[in-house]
Amino acid sequence: MKKTIKRPLNAFFRYKRAIKDVIARKYNTQKNSEIAAICASMWEQESPDIKLFYAKETEQEFKEYRRLELLDVDMEFCTGFTPTIEQCEPILRYMSQCH
Repeated sequence: MKKTIKRPLNAFFRYKRAIKDVIARKYNTQKNSEIAAICASMWEQESPDIKLFYAKETEQEFKEYRRLELLDVDMEFCTGFTPTIEQCEPILRYMSQCH
């Protein structure tokens, strides 16, 4: 069975994951819909610095995600035969830009 590469969470979902337990305790609720609504309201009022913090985390993880996704495609491409340098050049060029 092929492993799938999980897509990273966006900035809001990272924020929600970070504060959901605190929200659940503070508002005495376990309902995900209520927690999500409270988190969304808080996110709208957050400072640009906080939003940027989570956005940067997301950006870093997306770079790694794209690299792994490309490697996964490369591995499928290379299975069963040895590719030529010309066949692998676009992949290698992209990977060198990611670092």
